[in-house]
Amino acid sequence: MEALRAYQIDRFTIHAKGSFPPPGFITDRKELAALADFFFWGAWVCGAERPGENFSYTHNWPFDPVAGNTPTGPVMWWSVIGILGFILGLGIVLYFHGQMDGLSDEYYHTRRFDPDEHE
Repeated sequence: MEALRAYQIDRFTIHAKGSFPPPGFITDRKELAALADFFFWGAWVCGAERPGENFSYTHNWPFDPVAGNTPTGPVMWWSVIGILGFILGLGIVLYFHGQMDGLSDEYYHTRRFDPDEHE
């Protein structure tokens, strides 16, 4: 882990042709170490398989058949349910929005107060 952290810190501090960000973009060593740790754990969580399963903690995302990252059955199932739920929710919102077009505007306009009416 220390070797990976040192490699990532060098990437941000030593000038390399075409590198981004430019050297000196991040100067605080603690921030550089935290960024290197973030890269490590982000890669780990995307690549490590869950115990007793054949998919990663991110359900093999991003999709890459060469690396063996293909979506599992539950991922496909919940994706379809999520899309259908979104369409249903959008339909409900649009239905009620359309119902508001039929309302009378008389309740939305202010009337001038006439003191003679209230005597």
